Amino acid sequence: MLVDHLEGKSYRALAGTKLKANRLCKSINNLLANLKSVAEVTRELNPLKYTGNYIVDAKFIPAKAYTVIKPSLVPRSRKRQKIKRGIVHISGTDYQTHDLPASLTCPLEDYWAYDLHFQNLKNLNYPLVSLTCDDKRSIRSACFKHYPLAKIQLCIRHYLEEIARKLKIRSVERTIQSLDKKLFQLGEDHFLVTRPMAQAKAVRLTNHLADLEHKYWIAQEFSELMVCLLKAKTGQEYDVHSNELKEFFETTFVLETKLRKRIIKIWKKFKTDQEYLFTSLSYPELQIPRTTNLQEGYHSHWEARLSSMRGFESEETAKNYLNALVLKRRFSILTSCRKKFKHLNGKSPLEHSTGDNSVTLKDWVRFCIRKE
Repeated sequence: MLVDHLEGKSYRALAGTKLKANRLCKSINNLLANLKSVAEVTRELNPLKYTGNYIVDAKFIPAKAYTVIKPSLVPRSRKRQKIKRGIVHISGTDYQTHDLPASLTCPLEDYWAYDLHFQNLKNLNYPLVSLTCDDKRSIRSACFKHYPLAKIQLCIRHYLEEIARKLKIRSVERTIQSLDKKLFQLGEDHFLVTRPMAQAKAVRLTNHLADLEHKYWIAQEFSELMVCLLKAKTGQEYDVHSNELKEFFETTFVLETKLRKRIIKIWKKFKTDQEYLFTSLSYPELQIPRTTNLQEGYHSHWEARLSSMRGFESEETAKNYLNALVLKRRFSILTSCRKKFKHLNGKSPLEHSTGDNSVTLKDWVRFCIRKE
């Protein structure tokens, strides 16, 4: 029943007519509390095929023990302010095997939380070679404390999203799409002299479009050049796009007035972070991932499961439930890997990290229950 519940079935559907949902809920919560932790399973099975390319990310989880404003909704981000307090779930994935050797739940996403996470990895003898993470100094500092020789690669997708947010590129693009749609809906009415209201509306929409394009075209060009530079796959591509940016600042940028300070600030920050943005190009033999998409894919799966729940009764319940979700992922057979990871399909992440084909157990719950 635990596996069915983790896959999305409610207590009421599982209980049926023979059991009460409240009693089943209490029974499953007791079982969750008795499962081994993710680190305990790693220590027991002792995987030896980790490559050391580690991806770490955190997810905010609401809990009923804290004040909930809208308990029927589970926010995708703490920024949406759907709830006042909650807990943070930090987990990481070995890139080549897709296994999750350690996870952690904590009150805040800060240096001390990541320090504890990397300490757990060190205690598990994880051979961390590279770390792909968000642009947060606390993550890098905590990693260097325990793995001083680690290569750091910042997630370029998050970095580009931050640039677009600061320049308001996304909001401007949405506004332009909306104006184009309204102009298209007018059809040919604005060409007719007998339709003066349609003509006036078309003039207003066209002027608004022209105004936006005039104000933001330089910022848009800068953003596109940054995208090309950060997504460069070879050193030769990097040199080409780097020269294009240099030419941009020598010619086009002198015409900018509205967003001049923002672009300069973004460029200065880029020059500071540059050593962590192109690590994968500097060490191509290590096959370092450039985004945290793999870890966020796991988060999206767990988020889809949690979105149907009204929240956890306590921090302890949330911790136990998330631990079970990670364990289930580690023992589940991979089926949707594509491109260079297609060979991983048909086996579980733990089978790839241990090299033992017997690790994928039909009754993984029984294996993970602590022996009294």
